[in-house]
Amino acid sequence: VAASLGLNAVEDAAEAPLGDVVVECSGAPAAIPLALDRTVRGGRLVLVGICPETASISPLDIVTGEREILGSLSHHWGTDFAAAVELLADGSVQAEPIVTHRIPLAHALDHGLTALAEDPGKYLKIVVQPERIE
Repeated sequence: VAASLGLNAVEDAAEAPLGDVVVECSGAPAAIPLALDRTVRGGRLVLVGICPETASISPLDIVTGEREILGSLSHHWGTDFAAAVELLADGSVQAEPIVTHRIPLAHALDHGLTALAEDPGKYLKIVVQPERIE
């Protein structure tokens, strides 16, 4: 998926190149210290993925590496949503490669949220499609 979107894909995240800004989106507890490790000295780690468990990172790595960690939960609805829709509409952002499942709205709970909770590794993005009312 990464390569089809113009990104560099790596088999072993520990071998990924260092970044000035590293965005961790998975929310997996083991990914957070790895993402910090792939952040350059003086760089920024942005945590976007929701991680309900404790993740183990060393404050010493943050201080001596002069790194910054920023959490980002959401977006600014009035600005970001319209911009995101425009980028999708004009083709600047290709969302289709990350859609792994499509389900009807009637199954959003059982085949969507519940399925994600039970087997998160199976899904990347689930598109919930409303049914048409005739």
